[in-house]
Amino acid sequence: MGGVKSEQCNSLAKLIWKWCINRSIWLSASHIPGINNEADFESRNFKDNVEWKLSSRIFHTITEIWGHPDVDMFASILNKQVDRFVSWHPDPDCIAVDAFSLTWSNELIYAFPPFSLIGRLVQKLRQDQGEMILVAPVWLTQGWFAAVMELLIDLPRIFKVQQGTLSLTYSDRIHPLINHLHLMVCRLSGKSTKAGTFWRQLQMSSCPPGELLQKSNIPHILTDGFYTVIKGKLINFLPL
Repeated sequence: MGGVKSEQCNSLAKLIWKWCINRSIWLSASHIPGINNEADFESRNFKDNVEWKLSSRIFHTITEIWGHPDVDMFASILNKQVDRFVSWHPDPDCIAVDAFSLTWSNELIYAFPPFSLIGRLVQKLRQDQGEMILVAPVWLTQGWFAAVMELLIDLPRIFKVQQGTLSLTYSDRIHPLINHLHLMVCRLSGKSTKAGTFWRQLQMSSCPPGELLQKSNIPHILTDGFYTVIKGKLINFLPL
């Protein structure tokens, strides 16, 4: 009953119309202002704080170190790094919705999740004994930080968020934490045997004679990277 902008939607509407005719059901169309339309709520209340995308250059560097992941577990059509991705809401191109509803085994996962989900992510990775490349902030005071370190199977990499590091596909907005945020890239395994092998290779924290041992989660920024101490073990962060 008007101009057609989408052939796909038009075909679907015709199928619905024919189904109703065969059952003596009458349909009528009416306009509801978008502000009162519940179906339009998501598009009008979209929050882009989960849509930031890591630059393709940095992602390519990561894949050169640890290989190309099989699936992007926390993504959308706007910020996916891998063709196969899992979305947080229904998306016609995603392979599934809700990463935590899936089994994380038998694939190398890439994850740049909302920071509030990292603690839950660690629990899920351990439960499913999965393999993951995780991008997360270097926030040593967070409860999940030490838990992430315990799943390492290689030395983590670190880089500072700068102009062009993070972007929104549809916007020129600059990330609010630009020049104030360091991100780390960690190769993790939920398998205790693999993580245990790596941890046994780490050096114990040491100190000059007469000084106190370094406490856990004490950071030190160096010209060639960063290091911290977790459970008496010295963890070096290499610059990406």
